[in-house]
Amino acid sequence: MAAVFTGRILARMTATESWSLDQGVLGGSAHKVEADLSAAAGTASEQIDLAWSDARSLPVGSEELELDNLIQLDSAGATVNARTFAVVKGILVRNTSASGALVLGGGTGGAAAADAFAGVGYPFVTDASKIAVPFGGVWLWYDPVGVAVTTGATDILHVEATGATQTYEIIILGED
Repeated sequence: MAAVFTGRILARMTATESWSLDQGVLGGSAHKVEADLSAAAGTASEQIDLAWSDARSLPVGSEELELDNLIQLDSAGATVNARTFAVVKGILVRNTSASGALVLGGGTGGAAAADAFAGVGYPFVTDASKIAVPFGGVWLWYDPVGVAVTTGATDILHVEATGATQTYEIIILGED
């Protein structure tokens, strides 16, 4: 039986501020930005047919997630979840560490810049582009059309732990 995928990406940030004015009059304002996106099964815009997720622990140093060959291992080292993406449409990373930052980038540690998951339309514009996700922080990237993943040792998402072992959760949505 083939898997049927549906997905939802919900991002919301709200804040309410209030203050006292002269003579006891209250003032205030509300701020809100929300994106509530649904993805049906398929390979067209705003559709997904492949997902991969993992809770990972990364000692000081880095790892490179090869997007056309993502593997999740169980505690005995056996493969329990392997995925090959042809198109990536969404990535969410949550730094679950108690301290330190997780650095994400399209560039690779020792591999060639051509292997980076970077370019116009990608989450990282150049192979040198990086973003730090502080402890407790979240990074979300979504493109309803997606970006193509090249097979082989290319399109690598570079993940780096700074200062101490970092733990994080990651989910990737796209097409096979």
